[in-house]
Amino acid sequence: MKTRLLFSALLMITLSLSANAASPVITAKVLNVGTYGNGDMFVMTDVAFNDPNCPFPANPKRFDIKGTHPQAKNWLSIALAANVSGKPITFLINGCMASGGPAGSGRPTLDEYSSFLMM
Repeated sequence: MKTRLLFSALLMITLSLSANAASPVITAKVLNVGTYGNGDMFVMTDVAFNDPNCPFPANPKRFDIKGTHPQAKNWLSIALAANVSGKPITFLINGCMASGGPAGSGRPTLDEYSSFLMM
């Protein structure tokens, strides 16, 4: 009985935490990586994805990273290595960088609190 109660409690905690996640964990191959003059960068993948924080993305297979992000250089290195090697990356999107378009449009992005990028 105690085992069943413990299992139920753990399941409820797990489900409540996953309900607050920004986007599902995404695995994709990197098709292209680039930077802008202001230091921001973009990563094009072979998989379209959705983020509830960015309902109308300019391109559903691309995410951007602010050049001022503390992990920007590390994530750029990972994306470049994945592009050259053909290995997939795993990432979590959270946020939407404004693109100058209509409200709700923009470019999905990673943030330092709930996102990651790994190969």
